[in-house]
Amino acid sequence: MADNTTDDRPEVLVVRDLVKHYRVHGGTVRSVDGVNLTIHRGEIVGLVGESGSGKSTIGKMVVSLIKPTAGEVEIDGVAMSKLSRRRLRRLRKRFNIVFQDPGSSINPRGTVGSAIAEPLRIHRIVPSAKVEERVHELLEQVGLRPDTAARFPHELSGGQRQRVSLARALAAGPDLLVADEPTSALDVSVQASVLNLIADLQKDLGFACLFISHDLSAIEYLADRIAVMYLGRIVEVSDRRDLFERPLHPYADVLLAAAPLADPVEQRERERIPLRGEIPSPMDPPSGCHFHPRCPLATELCRTTAPELRTVTRDSGRTSEVACHLVADDGTRPPLPVASAVA
Repeated sequence: MADNTTDDRPEVLVVRDLVKHYRVHGGTVRSVDGVNLTIHRGEIVGLVGESGSGKSTIGKMVVSLIKPTAGEVEIDGVAMSKLSRRRLRRLRKRFNIVFQDPGSSINPRGTVGSAIAEPLRIHRIVPSAKVEERVHELLEQVGLRPDTAARFPHELSGGQRQRVSLARALAAGPDLLVADEPTSALDVSVQASVLNLIADLQKDLGFACLFISHDLSAIEYLADRIAVMYLGRIVEVSDRRDLFERPLHPYADVLLAAAPLADPVEQRERERIPLRGEIPSPMDPPSGCHFHPRCPLATELCRTTAPELRTVTRDSGRTSEVACHLVADDGTRPPLPVASAVA
């Protein structure tokens, strides 16, 4: 995993004021509500949040599978919204996505080899006579035997199918890979091997990666920086070490405190952060800070005025971005109230 000195590395992905609203019967779902995010070359940024927070919607907008309601996605300095369909197709080799369920993203009627060969042929990555050889190289790169090319997806395990998805996604040599919950549909026993594969491939190939997950342990293991989402907005972006040592936004604090611990004794004895209510509906988000109805520190300002994502400098010397009125410029804020563990 890359060191977090990103200032002098080129920006591969820039997301500006990204919005996605869906018209539904009875109103509008505000799935993504003004997101800004940057990923540099050679960097893995984790995007974490509860189900329904808008993580996967962002991933699909980044790779132009769905159009934003407002805002812009730039990849390698190119604004996606300004591209014609023909030019967008030519530029698709610069970015790709790996989905949660490999079984639904690979054509079940075709062989593994044909699935991986498709982007090689569409983008003319190698001459036709070299396609089969390149397919075998890609299979070996993701830890599969070359003769896997002749098999069909249903003949493979879930972990093997996800490796095929990775091989296909990386066939054209993209600058950006979006991994949308790539391990959540896999058995626990193979999740670690797929995470290790993504880490090794990223290190060897140097692509930027947006890693979307609700699994905090996977995010902690893989990401250089972590963006925390709540109800369509990013509320904190911090270096991995800083986030897990001292989260700034109250929601990030609560999210980390709710993650299960491997040690049952520590889990039983840990302090709990009281959190009232349920996550609001994206059809009717609260005014001001979206988290204020559940935040034990909320003030009147939180209830009336939405905080902007701003940069603060921590005592570590690294910077974070946080959208919270209560966080000072030096990265300090009042502590959250805690309750003793239940015996």
